[in-house]
Amino acid sequence: PSVEKMYEAELKIGENEISYELMCFNIAMVSANISPSNEADMATFERLRKMVQGPGFMVIIAGHTNEEFAFNRKVLERIISETEGKSLEPVEDPKIAGMLLCQCIRVSASIRETFRVGGSSWGGFAVMGQRDLTMKWLQEAGQRKGALISQGLAMDDGAAFFGCFGWGVEHGHLGKSEIFYRPTDHPEAAKAASEWRKATNLRALEGCFAIPMGLPPDIVGPRISNYLNWQNKVHSAFDPNGVIPKPGPRP
Repeated sequence: PSVEKMYEAELKIGENEISYELMCFNIAMVSANISPSNEADMATFERLRKMVQGPGFMVIIAGHTNEEFAFNRKVLERIISETEGKSLEPVEDPKIAGMLLCQCIRVSASIRETFRVGGSSWGGFAVMGQRDLTMKWLQEAGQRKGALISQGLAMDDGAAFFGCFGWGVEHGHLGKSEIFYRPTDHPEAAKAASEWRKATNLRALEGCFAIPMGLPPDIVGPRISNYLNWQNKVHSAFDPNGVIPKPGPRP
């Protein structure tokens, strides 16, 4: 029912060590993984969004024996009850569950990166940082995207915690990817996506939320002790012949 309850459930699942895999896959990512095209993706998303009560995640449980699996499932059901959560019914369907198991255990679930044919395009970026700050930052990013959605410059993915996904990292950190799904037939959509990404990255940097991807080293560098310069010096010292390409910003 809330971000706080979702966080509580994730912590309890981790503390009880019952998950084979836990990913902050919301309904946008679930619909993307079970749909054959961009158009079907958006239609599936519209259907699923009416079935959820708020933010969520996808969890896979397993066991070495039937008894262990039954125990893990019982613990999961108790955590769901304690945090006022509920299961998304279509995911319980064996056909859909099997599809998600196959793609997510094999870590091939980034279906939006396969550039499926359709009338919309996507873009986005990833960031990783201290969990509470990252969650605050992505909520702001979602609100900023919501304004563009209302103008028809972005596809309506529900904004924060619906159109993005995250993954837990040890010691209270959170990795998070934000997706911007835009219509290709709108002349201003590409520009809006670019400006949204830049503004969101700058906000992450200025608010000390996290170190963002997608900004040039001359902007990010001074905030992180010009780490890239040090890295290049170490690289040159150990590889004077340039056998391995120097690290640097992506083109």
